[in-house]
Amino acid sequence: MTAKKSTTVKSKMNIVNRAMDNFNSTDRENLEKFYIKVIREIKNDIADKEVLLSASKTNHERAIEKLNERLEDAKVNILAAMTSIHPDKLITNQDRERMVSTFTDNVNDAKRSVQSIEEEIERYEQSFKNESELLELEIEQLKVNLSELEK
Repeated sequence: MTAKKSTTVKSKMNIVNRAMDNFNSTDRENLEKFYIKVIREIKNDIADKEVLLSASKTNHERAIEKLNERLEDAKVNILAAMTSIHPDKLITNQDRERMVSTFTDNVNDAKRSVQSIEEEIERYEQSFKNESELLELEIEQLKVNLSELEK
């Protein structure tokens, strides 16, 4: 390797200047190119994670909308189970006795469906919250790393 003149040219990046204390001046250009590449990669990672977070928020909103529609339908089904009684099936005592069981089963099934969807929404919300918080933390850490390199 041919040695360059030992004129000390300061880089715009302090990180390069600090690292150069351990290297001779012939390595300055390669070291600076390396840090430029690292910075570019960190910026790309930040952009990728921000896009992922944005897409995740959009997908979350759509999924919650669909779950809320299912919940609305399930709540309508409770009312339907309570009001869909056919008088022609209540003629005798024995008919009424059978209908009590059918009625309560139908109402309870509809209520369990509502509860199940509400629990699904709650689990989905918690999962999204955890996922988005993790992404936000990763983005923040990358930004801290970037600012330290760009000092």
